Amino acid sequence: MEIKLLNKVIKEHSKIIECTNSINKTEKLFLGNLTGSARSLYISNIINNLSCNHLIILPDKEEAAYFQNDISIISDQKTIFFPTSFKRSIVYGQEDSSNLLLRAETLQLLANNEKLIIVTYPEAIIEKVINKDNLLNSTLKLSVGEQLSVDFIQEVLQEYHFQYVDFVYEPGQYSIRGSIIDIFSFASDLPYRVDFFGDEVESIRSFDIENQLSKENFSQISIVPKIVNPDKDNSDFKQTESFFHFLTQDSLVWTDNLTFILDKTNEIQEKLDELTKENQIISK
Repeated sequence: MEIKLLNKVIKEHSKIIECTNSINKTEKLFLGNLTGSARSLYISNIINNLSCNHLIILPDKEEAAYFQNDISIISDQKTIFFPTSFKRSIVYGQEDSSNLLLRAETLQLLANNEKLIIVTYPEAIIEKVINKDNLLNSTLKLSVGEQLSVDFIQEVLQEYHFQYVDFVYEPGQYSIRGSIIDIFSFASDLPYRVDFFGDEVESIRSFDIENQLSKENFSQISIVPKIVNPDKDNSDFKQTESFFHFLTQDSLVWTDNLTFILDKTNEIQEKLDELTKENQIISK
């Protein structure tokens, strides 16, 4: 059976309607006896009936990744995976560039009031994130037809600690060739190519770093600098807060095995506190 047809059948099921109505009347709802992909199918159809953000917290990274893959196929709403900034955990350090990109993209979308389904796990949500106001103030927005000089954009990119290179190949880089600026934002899978006619933005498009061929045209883009564990000298990024501050008041939080998740986050926080004390002793 095709996903669309299956969704139509499930969406009109009495239990789905009952659960949707219950969410509007109560602060807590328990769903039981859902195994395998039935969990993602059931939840996604409830979500499709609600116009708000959804944060789904699962016990570990692997389970969250599998669930995000399932629900992204089933749900009508944009689904994004929110990982930790690191290859393993914040406790061990060692950043992961692809994870940084996903985190930055999620924060940018939430800051722009996009409706999302966010799937995550304890190690990811325990990390503090950039203050929302600082994120908005540190985002460079470019629009087709806008009057801006190449020199001005270069100054802003340098202020955001973007690296000047001959050819961009990873987030945080930019290059200039005459009237063309290539910029790789920390919140985009592909770099952007901004073409100027004098001081006017003539066109904006994403492109493939392997063959340099254009992929998609844009009327407006947002350039986001490195906002997770940024350069210590960049005082704009020193104000951090909980990821939950990015969620609107009507957002719904879904969890599986809440006790385990709370124990896990407390365990991580205790390790971080120990590391902080050790670093303070060493610095003295």
